[in-house]
Amino acid sequence: MYRLDSTTQELKPLPDEPWKENMHAEFAFGGAVFDRSIEISGGRSSFRLKTGEKAEFVFKTGSPEKVALYLTQVAKKKVI
Repeated sequence: MYRLDSTTQELKPLPDEPWKENMHAEFAFGGAVFDRSIEISGGRSSFRLKTGEKAEFVFKTGSPEKVALYLTQVAKKKVI
């Protein structure tokens, strides 16, 4: 994934942050419900935007229909 720098129009790679995937399944009423999340380690990301800076992200993928963006939140000092 890249960020488009609005001043230079350069594609800049986002930092590679350590992460792990969490998955939880519940079985009830003959079916299963899955809850998946990705946990990013560390106190904070090295990636920063300046106040008011517009964020544009670029993905290079062979299957654009498989790309999804998710809202993240901080919980107990972890991004989930």
